[in-house]
Amino acid sequence: MYVLGLAFALGLGAFGATSAQGKVGANAMEGLARNPQARNAMFVPMIVVLALIESLFILTWLIANNIYGKI
Repeated sequence: MYVLGLAFALGLGAFGATSAQGKVGANAMEGLARNPQARNAMFVPMIVVLALIESLFILTWLIANNIYGKI
């Protein structure tokens, strides 16, 4: 049961992270298409948000790895 739960958690974590990163990228490209002068103002916040999304998946992976190590 633990292994199925861990697989489910990692699957949802990966799916959520990739879909959120895709949405951030798509919205950033849409914003740049509407206002190309806003590139410098949008770049750093976009990278920060992408890093935070990735860190959430890494945290999910670490928790699942820790639980799997205790099985």
